[in-house]
Amino acid sequence: MAVKLILSKDELEKAKVTTLHTLWSGYGALDRLTLSDDSSVIVKRISPPKEVKHPRGWGGGLSHARKLKSYEVERYWYQHWSVQCDDRCRVPRCYEVGNHFFGEGRPSDLLVLEDLDAQGFYLRLAEADASAVLPCVQWLAHFHARFLGASPVGLWGKGTYWHLETRPDEWAAMPEGLLKDAAQAIDSTLHNAKYKTLVHGDAKLANFCVSESGTVAAVDFQYVGAGVGVQDLIYLIGSMSKGFPEEAVVEQLIDAYFDALKSAMGAYHPHICSGEAADDIEIVDEIVKEWRQLLPLAWADFERFLAGWMPTHHKRTDFSRRQTQLALEKIK
Repeated sequence: MAVKLILSKDELEKAKVTTLHTLWSGYGALDRLTLSDDSSVIVKRISPPKEVKHPRGWGGGLSHARKLKSYEVERYWYQHWSVQCDDRCRVPRCYEVGNHFFGEGRPSDLLVLEDLDAQGFYLRLAEADASAVLPCVQWLAHFHARFLGASPVGLWGKGTYWHLETRPDEWAAMPEGLLKDAAQAIDSTLHNAKYKTLVHGDAKLANFCVSESGTVAAVDFQYVGAGVGVQDLIYLIGSMSKGFPEEAVVEQLIDAYFDALKSAMGAYHPHICSGEAADDIEIVDEIVKEWRQLLPLAWADFERFLAGWMPTHHKRTDFSRRQTQLALEKIK
């Protein structure tokens, strides 16, 4: 359970509040509270609007329900799961989960979190080359190794914010074709992988906080749940810049991820990687082999989402289309 840091209504009202940004579609805000002793905490304040206005027009009851569940999942993550992360897959500490009257005079669900800026993770990468994004890739490898085989109790049964079951409207908006026809098969193949873990679910560059030494911490766990590690990996790579990285850079980062995954498996699962049993090392190799084979399907799964949600999105590249074609050939 999360460590309790009791913030009374009086303390909240006396704190200096700096709003960092509003949440997607106006569902609340992220604030920094500077307390009377000059310490600070981050408060994620969830207060859904009376009238939902999606910036890209994807509103409606299903979208609203998905967002509400995502905040429930995030609260559960911080209360019950986040303490299992260490410095190799750093996340903010959770001090309190509560409900307060705050600011606008109506109740808000609050997550009171460690201020990572105050801990030295104050840099953000709007764009990054391979060397800058490498610590994020390594974070993912350690996160995935740490939670290998975990049952996603209280989290999404299928992680990632774009998974098919929560995106029927976007699927319906897709043009007719092979990708639309294969969407369920791609989703099922990913979900039925032999080796699964917890995926962050929204592992874009903007959700990593960076220190001057290059170490990173991750935030925003609304879509954490079961999946295969390469679902996070392809999403991170696709978020590196407006212009997609060269294919050689993509391959470099993929190789770096699997090298880090092997090392992390040794750290978190020494009984698997010790070599004491004949098939120990083979298990690690099996994981790498399976997830490498699933890379094109992970690309295609996200391409499916974009094809319905925003067909002109800059992440729809020649590379992602080629990967999608490979995926379609795999599932024939």
